[in-house]
Amino acid sequence: MSSLILKEKLIDSITYQDGSIVSKQIVKKPNGNITLFAFDKDESLTEYTSPFDASCTL
Repeated sequence: MSSLILKEKLIDSITYQDGSIVSKQIVKKPNGNITLFAFDKDESLTEYTSPFDASCTL
């Protein structure tokens, strides 16, 4: 089991910014990362490549 313990709600750990995408890396491991994103209305990510599989949860 992972030793990671979240001490706050994810929604409280990142803030929205008008006209922007905000990202915050919350886990960084040799076998993959977990990044939290906050998107303002009408914002989107462009295509990118990564050595890891990608997943999106809304």
